[in-house]
Amino acid sequence: MADVDPESGFLGKTEMIKEDLSVFTDVKILTMRKPYFIASGSRYGRRWALKGLSTEYSDSTVHRQQLLKEFKILSSLSHPGIVSFAGMEEVEGLGLCIIMEWVEGPTLEQELRSGQLTAADRRRLLSEIVEAVAHIHYHGIVHRDLKLSNILIRQNGRKAVIIDFGLADTDAFTILKSPAGTPGYISERQQEADTPFTGDDVYSLGVIMQMLCPEYRTIIKKATGKPECRYRDGADLLAAIRRRQTRGKRLMRQGAIAVAVMALAAISLLAYRNGRLADSNSLLHSSVEDLQHQVMTLDTAGTYERRMMSDSIGRLSHRLKAQNTYRDSVERHASFITDAKRMMRTRLEKELKLFIAQHDNRFDEGLTISLARNLQAVKEECFASLPPLDVNDRAELESAFQTYYEEMGRRWNNMNPDKE
Repeated sequence: MADVDPESGFLGKTEMIKEDLSVFTDVKILTMRKPYFIASGSRYGRRWALKGLSTEYSDSTVHRQQLLKEFKILSSLSHPGIVSFAGMEEVEGLGLCIIMEWVEGPTLEQELRSGQLTAADRRRLLSEIVEAVAHIHYHGIVHRDLKLSNILIRQNGRKAVIIDFGLADTDAFTILKSPAGTPGYISERQQEADTPFTGDDVYSLGVIMQMLCPEYRTIIKKATGKPECRYRDGADLLAAIRRRQTRGKRLMRQGAIAVAVMALAAISLLAYRNGRLADSNSLLHSSVEDLQHQVMTLDTAGTYERRMMSDSIGRLSHRLKAQNTYRDSVERHASFITDAKRMMRTRLEKELKLFIAQHDNRFDEGLTISLARNLQAVKEECFASLPPLDVNDRAELESAFQTYYEEMGRRWNNMNPDKE
């Protein structure tokens, strides 16, 4: 029974932790690719990747030197896009191992095969990979085995991580010099040469780029071209990619601004020449929404371009508001004119009926003249009861009165029995 401190409730000093926390547990061999194996193990409450030599190579001086060389190269690098190391030690049951972080996630090869990557994902991953290679080259190291299966995609964050530096080399090492690489990813030079050359990594990146972003045709052509014409190293290639991406975003911004200008012209033409309010309002809504979406996607847009885009949205939104107001005004005015016509017709009909009743169905020329005067008086009363009218409204109501006046005259004449 463990001693418990009665005051604190914690284990007393006499309680010893029997488990050796430095020992790896749950060790599992994951892959075996001679002369190496990759295993996983748990220690300090986290999972680790262990790389060592398979049993038949564990006593080989050459292969142990190769493992030590990989460790020294890996220990000189520190970048979020490169697998990090924790040390090198003898692991019980496995022998000498490089201890590395465990990266949870698929390889880039598996991710591409799944078909889940968008064009934006591909461009982002390409930039991350080349940034990491630029860091490798900055430290005088050449990876020499860049390929889709040597790039992992972190499950959390979806970031690219370069692994497997077993074939990596630098000018500083004088041992274990030999041609290396994976067919399909390596240049013709790398198949024959035993010296590290950053241009060989650039070639491999060009092959990877062909599968990730084939639209970068010019860059791919130069990256996989003759050694003397290739980009110098990862940094040189990264600069070319960023120029290409910046140019694409600039063209995208210019296109969006052009869309705004054309939309404004089309809307103005529809709204103020053709008067098709419903169609022009629909176009306005679409243009505003399209521009807003494009601004949201341009996270790295320059201040000047973003301001121009925002101004375009502002102008379109203002035009939309003004046009809605204009449409409402037109509809209210049309309703007002309709009501005025209805009121005038009703009062004219009432006057006709009253006139007939007052004169006891008598018909003569004098009465016809009197009716005409009465109807004109009703018209003037109707006009006087309305708000001030502009020339067009007055002309429209005058035209309506003339129609009603003629109709009243026909009805009066039709009631006259002496009328031929």
